[in-house]
Amino acid sequence: MINFTYYNASVWEVSIREVASRLPRRFFGGFSSVSERSDPKAYNPSMSDRRRPLLWLLVLLPLLAAVFLGLSPRPAGLDRALQGAHLSLSSGAAEGAARNLARVAAYLPWRITIWEQAGLSALEAGDAAAAADFLQSAADAGHISPAGLLALGDAGWALGDLAAATRGWTEALQRGHDPIRTLERLLEAHKRAGDYTAAISVLQALSTLDPQDAGYRYQLGLMLAAREPQAALGFLLEAAELDDALLETVRTLEQDLAADPADEDPAVALVNAGRALARLGEWGLAREAFRQSTQVNPNFADAWAFLGEAEQQNGLSGRESLSQALALDPASLAANLLYGMMLKRAGDYDGALTYLEFAAAADPENPAVLAEIAGALAGRGDVNGALDYFSQAIEKAPDNPAYLLLLSQFSIYNDIQVDGIGLPAARRALAMQPGDPIGLDLIGYAYYLRSDPASARRFLLQSLQSNPNYAPARLHLGLVYLEEGKTEMAVAQFALAAELAPGSRIGDQAAEFVRRYAP
Repeated sequence: MINFTYYNASVWEVSIREVASRLPRRFFGGFSSVSERSDPKAYNPSMSDRRRPLLWLLVLLPLLAAVFLGLSPRPAGLDRALQGAHLSLSSGAAEGAARNLARVAAYLPWRITIWEQAGLSALEAGDAAAAADFLQSAADAGHISPAGLLALGDAGWALGDLAAATRGWTEALQRGHDPIRTLERLLEAHKRAGDYTAAISVLQALSTLDPQDAGYRYQLGLMLAAREPQAALGFLLEAAELDDALLETVRTLEQDLAADPADEDPAVALVNAGRALARLGEWGLAREAFRQSTQVNPNFADAWAFLGEAEQQNGLSGRESLSQALALDPASLAANLLYGMMLKRAGDYDGALTYLEFAAAADPENPAVLAEIAGALAGRGDVNGALDYFSQAIEKAPDNPAYLLLLSQFSIYNDIQVDGIGLPAARRALAMQPGDPIGLDLIGYAYYLRSDPASARRFLLQSLQSNPNYAPARLHLGLVYLEEGKTEMAVAQFALAAELAPGSRIGDQAAEFVRRYAP
């Protein structure tokens, strides 16, 4: 994808010591919680989970009766812990329940079933580290339920311990926990680990368990596309039959995956599948497809070039793969174009132009190459040259709004002939694809630069209505609110932009505005 942006003791004491040594120190000095996570697979108690405290109250009742009836002498600390656990469980106070149950377990180490409830309560309260400790104690004692194993995996996930998460969820599945809930968690773990073989196996199991779920088949099709393109299409078509919303996307993918295997080199088929996945923004899967292609044919320069680009899109260098592509075929259009793009991203505009101009000579009618040259010239400060090459790209592809948007972005973000170039280009692009959030944002920002906040606000709100997660529109709307004296509303928009685009120039600028204007 072409991308050009401006923001380019005692028995009691012995027992306590033996057990307390397994407790987090912080648990007896205040509860330390971790931030709540928004991951859809994070621990989220079901209705039956929420009834569990009532069951645990039954476990505690004999102990409480002994305390209240004075049947046996007990340390005052145990009395307090039992009463506190009872009250916390009764009221649903997870943090207090976890803390007091841990103290009960420390006094009564033979009642090993208490560890699981302490862990579940800690996880519900948001302390994944304490939850992991308590649940592991239950597991080590051999007294943990399938739900407890699932929660142990959830705690590992929350702590970023992928191996612990996978281990807990796998054991929960083997012990008969809800297979769909458990397999969905395992799917996320395998995807994060890049273990596509395991992920494909999980998706096949999910598709069998729920044959009417289009999402499972669609995900399975995409993953297979990165490994076995010909095997992917059937699952994708089934997904489209189950969900009409997928039809257009699947039709586009079909064009790239439907080639006769007898007529196409498998390495080429994998590259085509990778490029299709990249167009969908599935860069992790695209990288896998390109990697598979280089394994099928290690001398295929284009596969190495696209692998380098996919590696960059996944936060890696990509330089080694791109250099390998050029070494295999110095005249490769893809290798020269993508190597030039890599240098341009790094700010080496002169070096980028060397490779981009070579690519243009090899394919003078390619608007993507011309637009990349324009971006490199813009980075070098050659305004007129950049305008010329953007215009050439538009002439080569007059029906493609992407190049109009690049020209408009360059003009508006740099305040260069906004009325004569930037606004008209954005309007033409918007006419081709009404409701496009990028075009609406550019027009709104142009009006902001022209000191017309009312018009700017109207277009920016339309942009966000089309795509609430479009960070530039959030940033620009914040600027409009700031100009209107609505500082609190502005800071809210800046904070959203920073959250949506962390590490980017847009996100960094938004974060700076938050620091500057937040009360």
